[in-house]
Amino acid sequence: MTDLEKFKQRLIERENPPELITEAMTVLEDLHQFVQKRSKNISDINSNDFYDFSAKLIEEKQNKRLAYETLIGY
Repeated sequence: MTDLEKFKQRLIERENPPELITEAMTVLEDLHQFVQKRSKNISDINSNDFYDFSAKLIEEKQNKRLAYETLIGY
């Protein structure tokens, strides 16, 4: 069982709502892929890696918002 699978199992055991488990796992899987691109393991990330990942998420969210606003004519 991978670390991500173990984390998901702990979330389930603590009776978290399914939608929160899904959201948490999506973010963790994205983080895992992000650090793999940097040739690291998720257990080896540092604050700079997490900051860069957070900045990437914020940028993606802003791009989606801009695309939505363009689509609806803001």
